Amino acid sequence: RSGTVSFSEFGFIDEDLPQVNVVLLYSIDENLPTMIRVIPGSVRDIASLYATVEEAGIEGKVLVLDRGFFSSDALDFLSDRKVSFVIPARRNSQLYDEVTETNDVFGYRGRMISAGKKAIGNFYAYVYLDGFLKAEEEYSLYERLQKKLIDADEFNRKRERAGRILIISNMDRSPEEIYLTYKKRDGVEKQFDIMKDILRSDILYLRDNESIFGHMFISFLSMYCHSGIENMLRAAGLLEKHSSMDVLEFYSKVYMIRSSRGEVISEVPKKVRELDARLGLNIFPTK
Repeated sequence: RSGTVSFSEFGFIDEDLPQVNVVLLYSIDENLPTMIRVIPGSVRDIASLYATVEEAGIEGKVLVLDRGFFSSDALDFLSDRKVSFVIPARRNSQLYDEVTETNDVFGYRGRMISAGKKAIGNFYAYVYLDGFLKAEEEYSLYERLQKKLIDADEFNRKRERAGRILIISNMDRSPEEIYLTYKKRDGVEKQFDIMKDILRSDILYLRDNESIFGHMFISFLSMYCHSGIENMLRAAGLLEKHSSMDVLEFYSKVYMIRSSRGEVISEVPKKVRELDARLGLNIFPTK
């Protein structure tokens, strides 16, 4: 609410509270956040995409986005910049009518997904039908119809697309490969969870743009450290057993004591030493 934060503007999430938006890029291959930007709260997702791509220099990479970025202009822009992309179409897109056949079938986390593919101009449209998702969405639609939140026409229109996901890409791949690539987008969502739930970075009491830039940069470094620790756990086969916060808590039990007589490391618990050995860090002296 500070009047000296010019980036704080009314946006599209909360009409009663000014906001500052954050753009975050995340590397699926390296499991690391790679870029963060702070932009005014009134800037829409699509507008932020252009400047981010130009600044990041991600030619030759594959960009996985959510449907908030979908537009014909965005698709053309990314193709012109030689950036491969995987973007779900908006649920009201007429492109859903272009792909009706779903002849391919593959499994995903205990679900069977039927899929189809069609070339449309310079792009490829991939459509997926998830039976579990269809049942959930139809149930929700029946509830909304019963409560008179939607009319019969809207109910029938949305029911035709229940359980269907349409993904647009400029890559010619199998439907399963595109689907799995899109599902990896949860990596950046986990980073935002870390930012909000662990680092509390979204709670700001700052008075100028520069302070916000610094705050978000430190948050980015913290997220990078969290992801780096997770990568070590993943390499050691311990990610299912421990989190990055567990590792920090374990190591926090050991202190370095400095005095005029030199440096002394406090007692190292057995579990901490075992974890250190499993991670291959070898921080503590053997004697």
